[in-house]
Amino acid sequence: MLSYKKSYTLMDSTRESIINYGKNFARLLRERWLMGECDEDILFFILLKRPNQLMRRSTLSYLASGTAQQTPYIFASYGSLVREKIDPFHSLPNNDLSMNQQQRQHYFDPLQEIIEAENINFENGYSLKVVTENLLDRFEATLSQEYTLPRARSHIPDWAMIVFIICALLCLLMTVG
Repeated sequence: MLSYKKSYTLMDSTRESIINYGKNFARLLRERWLMGECDEDILFFILLKRPNQLMRRSTLSYLASGTAQQTPYIFASYGSLVREKIDPFHSLPNNDLSMNQQQRQHYFDPLQEIIEAENINFENGYSLKVVTENLLDRFEATLSQEYTLPRARSHIPDWAMIVFIICALLCLLMTVG
């Protein structure tokens, strides 16, 4: 009865809701276990049997014929320090964040891109060992890269600074003379 009820609720779920549920579950596991002391941790949650909603249509046709087996699916959760490392908009001043709100909505997480590529590798028949090794190598390469951040500019224009310095020097000369 419980397994039927569980599969029934899965059948009514959409791809987005299952992905959201998996990401939230991975986040809860990472936060409850408190593996990292300063939020620098990464948790990979691997489903060994992927629900049909997470399959591509070409793979579903193979599953219906019985020639393919269920493939794993990876979810990841990472702490705020990891997110800060990969987020190029994180260190911008608040007034720049409002200007870049539209760009920020279209920003795609490079680590999530790696996870999705490895999930496709699962569907293409790669083994769990190969995919996890590749996943860890790509995460290490991505997190060890230096991301260039835009220079934080002052709101005072350069010409105003020059005028202020000249006025200060003239005031000094007047007090001396």
